[in-house]
Amino acid sequence: MGRDEKDVLVLCRRLACKLDAESEMPLYRQLSDRLQELIADLEFMPGELMPSTRALASALGISRKTVCRCYEDLLSRGFIKSQSGVGTFVGFGTLSPENTKDSTPSSDRAVGRRLTKYAETLMACAIEPSNQGDLPELHFGAPPVSELPIKAWRQVLLAQLRNSDLTQFYYDTEPFGYLPLRTAIASYLMRSRALRCKPEQIVVFSHALSPLRLFAQLVIEAGDSVVVENPGFPFARKVFESLGAKLIPVPVDQDGMCVDELDRIDETVRVIYVTPSHQDPTGAMMSLARRKQLLDWAKAKNCLILEDDYDCEFRYTGSTLPALMALADGENVVYVGDMWKTLFPLINVGYLVLPANLVDVFSRAQSSGWTKASTSLPFFDQLAITAFMNEGFFERHLRKTKATYASRYRNFVLGITRFFGGVVEYAKDSGGMQVLIRFKIPASAVEILKTAKDAGLSLIPTQPYYVDGGVEKEFLLAFVMLDESEMMVRLERWAACLKG
Repeated sequence: MGRDEKDVLVLCRRLACKLDAESEMPLYRQLSDRLQELIADLEFMPGELMPSTRALASALGISRKTVCRCYEDLLSRGFIKSQSGVGTFVGFGTLSPENTKDSTPSSDRAVGRRLTKYAETLMACAIEPSNQGDLPELHFGAPPVSELPIKAWRQVLLAQLRNSDLTQFYYDTEPFGYLPLRTAIASYLMRSRALRCKPEQIVVFSHALSPLRLFAQLVIEAGDSVVVENPGFPFARKVFESLGAKLIPVPVDQDGMCVDELDRIDETVRVIYVTPSHQDPTGAMMSLARRKQLLDWAKAKNCLILEDDYDCEFRYTGSTLPALMALADGENVVYVGDMWKTLFPLINVGYLVLPANLVDVFSRAQSSGWTKASTSLPFFDQLAITAFMNEGFFERHLRKTKATYASRYRNFVLGITRFFGGVVEYAKDSGGMQVLIRFKIPASAVEILKTAKDAGLSLIPTQPYYVDGGVEKEFLLAFVMLDESEMMVRLERWAACLKG
């Protein structure tokens, strides 16, 4: 299949001098871009074997994880192909005009005229590079590996393998997912979120973000006005923008979305997207008064509320409040929940709770072959998570991790107060796995980020969360990854780095 791996590695070593560890662009994206250039220049020929991730990482002096992410990026773009048990090869489609430097401008290509309105809108959206790629602790807030219920999960998996009738693995799942799993979720939501719903209203997905995307595709059309929090979850904004929606940003404060601001909107609102249990990224919880005010406003204006119950499991101060959908007396709230923050990477589950008037259209959407294949959990995973919930493992895990995270949050507050005093503001009524902090010091944002990295702390700026550019020197800091003693050591080191 062409040159051997040693010859290919000699070629790849040219890339090392082009990788900049200090760049804001993650290393895996830098490497991906350089390899795409070599493929486009036919330095790598279609069908040629690529070096293994371990060999390339060793040759370039970078982590294997970075190379794996690079290959995943190239694979998603069609530049390489993977064959199980054989290796990774340059894709045969890389000789197409789209992937070579001598191609004609994209606006002149015939393929551009075949795009749908959705694709054209998607291409017109601005692309913001992720600043979380090299910080797995902050990547969508996945939990610390040390806190995962691995022993209990293994026990459930083995029990399912021993006891399950193998013929059931040919079972074709219902459009909304395995009914006993949906029953377990409905029971859990009643206990934890005061949300009464029937299993028939719940749709199960294999990814935490899939529910949001499907909802948007079925409910939002180009030109519709969608209210979003500012700051707020960037992925949600991108999904709405990709469908041609007009975004109306509404500010948030310590009580969540400022609902009074909705009265200033003089146009028809199709959807309000809100994270009331743990506002992303500020951590604020929407007050009960505002929840009722929002429900009344949406009912009067005949618009839908998409309630993303983000991080509802981990609240460390005060009492929790019922879900918006639990307080609604009509059919204008759609609830989004997931298990990403609690069980990933053991399993990734997302789910929607639908009002009765939307059940039929979502059922039809899920029954279509491609949608069903891309959003349904594998049946064995559904069996396992059902048993995990019904046997009490899930809620025991939540109680244990909530106590651990609460202790680490209190310790963080103690450390940030002791070592930084009044020069750092933090979200005092917070939850989740990271906390929003603001600096009031002369040091630049770049210097703050660098010193945090030097001290071993995971920090990202919050600019991507804002519609209008954001607040300077405002960051999210992950605190659940470190035990109490290690957090104190690193906060003290960080303060010393900034002062030095």
